[in-house]
Amino acid sequence: MRRPMLITPFVSAVPVAATPHIFAPNTISSGASDSAPTFSVDGNELFFERSNGQRYAIMSSHRTGATWSKPKVASFSGQWLDLESALSANGAYLIFSSNRPAGNSKTPIDGFYGGKVETAKGGALWRVDRTHGVWGKPYRLPATVNFSQSIYEPSLASNGDLYFQSADADGKQFHLYVARATRHGYLKAQRLDLDGPPDSSDMDPAVAPDGSFLIFSSDRQSAKDHQLFISFWKGKRWSEPRLLGPDVNNGSVGDPRIDLKERRLYFASRRLAPPSGNGNADMQAAAQWNNGLSNIWFIHFDPSDWRSRAAEGSD
Repeated sequence: MRRPMLITPFVSAVPVAATPHIFAPNTISSGASDSAPTFSVDGNELFFERSNGQRYAIMSSHRTGATWSKPKVASFSGQWLDLESALSANGAYLIFSSNRPAGNSKTPIDGFYGGKVETAKGGALWRVDRTHGVWGKPYRLPATVNFSQSIYEPSLASNGDLYFQSADADGKQFHLYVARATRHGYLKAQRLDLDGPPDSSDMDPAVAPDGSFLIFSSDRQSAKDHQLFISFWKGKRWSEPRLLGPDVNNGSVGDPRIDLKERRLYFASRRLAPPSGNGNADMQAAAQWNNGLSNIWFIHFDPSDWRSRAAEGSD
């Protein structure tokens, strides 16, 4: 059994080291690839992505006490390639990425990234509303958001502003965008200026509920792996992104999710848990989840640790 996470009080402007922990092994983190969790405000409802590399679905689970229920395919998912999701602050709607056919077509949309067409692997953002506890029929968001066929990774601020990633027109890089929410829908999406090199990709945005900071994945400092960075909104622009520590950035890391209530940062990683010293337990974990596929991990996270560094403008 892994020791419980220790909550370390903030004592300086230097981020404290912390130990990543696997999230709900054998239930949420499974023998499949699991990633991109999104929680209700009270922390008792969860949606996440599960796949085997060919089939993708959005799963749902509920927590009673400290126990998560066995995940089920969400009522609106299971037929198409449904990816990452974001639950609204009031729990009334959920936005997710999908290759579902557009308009009256019956053919899933193609994507265009990595410089080539990806057949039936496109992405557009869809919304599904919940009324009296029942999910309705998903509908595609307008062209102010879905301006390409390679749009993924939605993230919602409390005011409804929608952050996401889209591939460039040439399909070579991804960049981050925000579509501001109004009473009448979304304004035209605007690309975020995060001062990245022109040949780098920024992906997987996770915006703070109040929009004050953003965590995202980027290859701007590594040709091999995507790493997690943090940037703070300074009134007119985003601060210079800072690389999160090696306790998070071990190999390629993505799908960050922020939980300020529990002071946790969730992320997806293929890392393996270290040996526990119990051979039988380790082999059981290898058969169930500790197999090198993507799993959901979490780590103690306090944004104030990083805000001071951003204000100072130094490493």
